[in-house]
Amino acid sequence: RYFPPSHRGTYYADTDTIFLNGYHMWDQNVFIEVLRHEAWHVAQDCAAGGLANNDLGVIHKNNEVPEKYRKEAQDSYPADWARNVPWEQEAIWAGNTPGKSIEILWICNK
Repeated sequence: RYFPPSHRGTYYADTDTIFLNGYHMWDQNVFIEVLRHEAWHVAQDCAAGGLANNDLGVIHKNNEVPEKYRKEAQDSYPADWARNVPWEQEAIWAGNTPGKSIEILWICNK
């Protein structure tokens, strides 16, 4: 009830908390994809100076992100894509790429 219908998860940098929408988590593939996606936002938070902040940093240059994930991010945020795409394109890529989030979180942990 706390999510818009299309939102499967969210990460709050101010509380360092991931929330998953239970209506979508019954499918194990969706669960893993969303968890990877939100974990990438944790890594972006770390990249912005550590978890003790409220910011997200960009980890990859725009041209490093595969075009299909840039396009998906732009399509997901048509009204304010310029503000959200740098972070979301990376998180969408990570959500669809096994091992990507955990690798960067290990680096963050060090």
